[in-house]
Amino acid sequence: MTAEEVAQVRNNLMWIDPQDKAAAHAKFEKLGTRRLYAAFEVILDDPREDQETVCLFSTLLSHEGDRSRFVKPAVSRLAHPNPSVRTVALMLLEKIGTQNEATAVVALLSDRDRTVAEEAARALVKLGGPNEVVAMDAWLQGDCRSDDPKFRRARAGVPAPASCASLQPNRTLTAHCRSQRPGGVT
Repeated sequence: MTAEEVAQVRNNLMWIDPQDKAAAHAKFEKLGTRRLYAAFEVILDDPREDQETVCLFSTLLSHEGDRSRFVKPAVSRLAHPNPSVRTVALMLLEKIGTQNEATAVVALLSDRDRTVAEEAARALVKLGGPNEVVAMDAWLQGDCRSDDPKFRRARAGVPAPASCASLQPNRTLTAHCRSQRPGGVT
């Protein structure tokens, strides 16, 4: 992997609109997965700005195959100050993580950013085991989301919008998790 190739990948990561993203992905495809992932590792070691990390993880979301080398960088971004970085790191972990990462994800159920907390809940549906299901049930019963109007409506028995139906505290996530995970939670 040359410095020039890393620079080219870095420049193509900064898309704004869908056309730029499609053009970047076409260039990434020409480079090949092995070289692209090598460039991604170099970039993640020294990202220049948050949007670069967001776009890099977003690109990985659309790739298939072994992306396990990006689990550790995604976990390390769970403590990032930018909620967009935390959110896309959770989305990537939901796709490529294992139950080993579930403990790190549980902490984000209490994130101040509602989008991050909701993405953590979605990731735990896939990654979590029995202990994480208990943590989610406790989180849903607690007051940690009492400042969220959607959550308050759900606690009062007012139907919440469909986007947060899986987060309503009057529904246990145990059954939901069992229905979403292959083989269920045991």
